[in-house]
Amino acid sequence: MHISAHNQHNKRLGTWGEDYACEFLQSKGYRIIERNFHIRGGEIDIVAQDGDNMVIVEVKTRSGDNFGTPLDAVTKNKQRLLMRAIREYRHVRDNYGRYVRCDVIGILLDRVHMRVRIEHVKDVLQFDV
Repeated sequence: MHISAHNQHNKRLGTWGEDYACEFLQSKGYRIIERNFHIRGGEIDIVAQDGDNMVIVEVKTRSGDNFGTPLDAVTKNKQRLLMRAIREYRHVRDNYGRYVRCDVIGILLDRVHMRVRIEHVKDVLQFDV
């Protein structure tokens, strides 16, 4: 597969995964506030509300487990970038004083068996914002 075709495939898969994660969260009673908040060097996939909590959701989607689980992709470096994005989001959107929780949703698409496995891990990052 050509590199640009591979990148386009990954982008489409990522967008599909974020859409799927939003539907999953809404089915659990979350309200989606914003998607794809960009800062230099990072992005917040989903900002949602769960009761009184603002929830920052990192979505990792994979079409196989050759490179580990989707949750394995949330490396220490990714966590640092995510914390910076959360600080910037709170500053720009004036969301100080609210409890912020950071969740990760891992989605594994098994095309052979036509199944989707989703894992939602709550409160994965410990940070002081």
